[in-house]
Amino acid sequence: MKIVVFQNRLQRYKKYLIFANMKRTFFTILCIFSLFLLSCSNSSSETVTLSSETEVTSFYFVKQDSFPSIGNAKFTISLYAAQDTGLITNADSMAYKTPVDKLVPRLLFTATPSSATIITADTTITLTGKDTIDFTKPVLLRVISSDRTATKYYRIVVNVHQVDPDLFEWRSLTKAVVPSGTASTKGVILGGKYLLFANDGFKTSVYQSADGKTWDEGTVPTTLPENCSVREILAADDADKLYYCQDGVVYTSTDGLAWQSQDLSGETYIPRVMLMHFNDSVWLVAEHASEQTYHLAVESRYPLTGHCQNSLWCLSAQAANARGR
Repeated sequence: MKIVVFQNRLQRYKKYLIFANMKRTFFTILCIFSLFLLSCSNSSSETVTLSSETEVTSFYFVKQDSFPSIGNAKFTISLYAAQDTGLITNADSMAYKTPVDKLVPRLLFTATPSSATIITADTTITLTGKDTIDFTKPVLLRVISSDRTATKYYRIVVNVHQVDPDLFEWRSLTKAVVPSGTASTKGVILGGKYLLFANDGFKTSVYQSADGKTWDEGTVPTTLPENCSVREILAADDADKLYYCQDGVVYTSTDGLAWQSQDLSGETYIPRVMLMHFNDSVWLVAEHASEQTYHLAVESRYPLTGHCQNSLWCLSAQAANARGR
């Protein structure tokens, strides 16, 4: 009797094991099937859309602690009339002696391209985001759209200051213009020309040049005194006119060669020296003939009355004066 009961229990246990295995197998198959459906769903929602865009929207360099101007440089991106070419450059040059031979560029695009390639005279580099590029000379950037239907080229020019801002550097444009032994000189610009006045103690000569490099052999100007103090010649830019004053005589010229004179040595206020060109007017210092006081006088370009000393020069109503010694 006990044997029969045991066999019955054994049979029920075997059936239970078979049923449990079937449930486990079914659950495993169900999980796999669910994962498959989920994978298909995600794959469908993440489909990449290809684009024909090739435009660069941003360009900069990875920062370097030793040269902050590298990471701070601002680049502008311009497209030429032909829309398949452009220019990337920094209008504000980097600091003097900034090394640009090993820089890591960063670019942003309107759409992710299939490739972005730097082309130099020596090599071609497909950018990966970690490449160091030599920008000491202009390079070419080629951008190919993700659908490979469009290509655009950008010329990249990285500007660096070539002169030390703390160093003044002079360069000779020409050999000596005036003869050796010249006592004094004065250079001015008049009518778009360069004029160099020189006095050797005996006579005054004026040399002319259109570019500052090639000069003529010099001409003796008319009317100017032989002992002219050329350093006191005054140029009025807005009037294209030169002024000089000596012994109470005012000299003027529009070309530096022919001069006109006005003798005011017998006036109450005698012109002594040309002072300055200020506020669109020419000013000189005049001496009172008997009081030995000095006053400012301004060239009269409009009809004035009252304090006008003569038809050309008027005493300034607000002029400072000083007692002559």
